[in-house]
Amino acid sequence: ASAQLVPHRFADINPGPSSGSPYSYTKFGGTLYFTAQDGTHGNELFRLEGGEPELVFDVNPGKHGSDAAYLTVFEDHLYFRAYSQGSGEELWRTDGVHTEMVAELGLGDEGANISQLTVIGDQLVFSADNGVSGSEPWMFDGNTLAQVQDIRPGAPGSQPGEFTALNGYLYFRADNGALGVELWRTDGNSATLVGNIAPGAASSNLSGFTRMGDFLYFSASNASGQELWRTSGAMTSIVKDINPGAQSSGPQSLTVMGSHLYFRAMDAASGFELWRTDGANPVANVEQVADINPGAGNSYPGQLAAVGGQLYFQAENPSVGEELFRTSGSG
Repeated sequence: ASAQLVPHRFADINPGPSSGSPYSYTKFGGTLYFTAQDGTHGNELFRLEGGEPELVFDVNPGKHGSDAAYLTVFEDHLYFRAYSQGSGEELWRTDGVHTEMVAELGLGDEGANISQLTVIGDQLVFSADNGVSGSEPWMFDGNTLAQVQDIRPGAPGSQPGEFTALNGYLYFRADNGALGVELWRTDGNSATLVGNIAPGAASSNLSGFTRMGDFLYFSASNASGQELWRTSGAMTSIVKDINPGAQSSGPQSLTVMGSHLYFRAMDAASGFELWRTDGANPVANVEQVADINPGAGNSYPGQLAAVGGQLYFQAENPSVGEELFRTSGSG
């Protein structure tokens, strides 16, 4: 019989029956940092020191907390978004000893709505709203803070999202007000449109940005419906029209295991099932892994996770219901 692993509570951050609700675990300087509440302070930045939870800094004193989020290591600091009364949500950092606000970008208590902290090269890039340009991409190199580009001039902003680093660039979706939500990228100095996948002002509904090899894979829509696409930065194309014509295959849950990208998709014959691509260039091979719910029925695979050469996922089958499945890719 296999050994039984028994989980143990490591620390009672908020003593008694109340919850510490820790999240955003991030390793920095050999120490685990996270956001939690201890009953005296609201959600603030904590770390494990000598095996015990320790408050790093009380950004927003009292029980409301700063809701520290997007913990990201950049150079010799841990950066994060935090709320403080009077300044709202802004960019903060700590070196483990000193904790400080990097800059007050927003207007008073409204804050700058910081999100999507991502490192590319020697820059930290993120989305922020300075109260004038709306949400746009910004960068910080450790000394200088600047807006990368005002992609959509005016208060609405371009609302950038899905920040994903690939080969020295940060890819993201944004709306410049003329082309809808489309694929953009930046090197931290300026931003350029990678592709107008849905021509004209229509949006291509980008989602699921996932790196594999030298390509960024994602779900996008145009006249072929919502299908699997990829870009190298120089070339952007549909990987395969899995559900031919204007109907969509609706790829979701993009997950890399080994040399393949696995995902959920549907066609008319099999419904929603597990698919994969090998990402070959110039033409990638795309195949259905298994028809778990035979025929046109759906197995709705989801919660994909690659562990030890196996892909684990949740799926439905008429004989067993919704259960845990796995595949090595060959069986």
